[in-house]
Amino acid sequence: MRKAFWIILAVLFLAVRVPNLNADTYDVNFTCTATDCVAPTAPPVSFPSPTLDVTYPGLSTPFAVSLSLVPTWAPGDSYTWYERETGGPPYFYTFTLEDNSKLSEIFVDQEYASSQPDVLNDQGAVTFTVVTPEPATFFLMLTGVVLLGLMLVKRGILS
Repeated sequence: MRKAFWIILAVLFLAVRVPNLNADTYDVNFTCTATDCVAPTAPPVSFPSPTLDVTYPGLSTPFAVSLSLVPTWAPGDSYTWYERETGGPPYFYTFTLEDNSKLSEIFVDQEYASSQPDVLNDQGAVTFTVVTPEPATFFLMLTGVVLLGLMLVKRGILS
């Protein structure tokens, strides 16, 4: 029985420490505010400092861009995305992601060359919705206290 007590204490200690890693997975949702807009797509990401792998199908040749977000950006912030044609030939398309909540860190930008023009000025909002929430520290602490109490009742220390 003493062995079980130490196992429960070790599991409780690890359970309380693990949620501080903050590794929730979030779905990325792009919406359009421009007319005739094609929204990009991206697989789920984890905060902080996620790399957002965006696929933009709105061009004649779809392209993918990998954006490393700023470490201070959070999933609850307000985001806007833009796709702009920036000259040509060769034509360059700029995909920009802005964090509207943090004015000091404005955008992440990457360009891709194309041999034919696509007149696009698409834009919209980006939101992140949690996919797999981690259990809260309070819940894990409560679970540990209940397990510890059950073990003490079983041993006859608490009646």
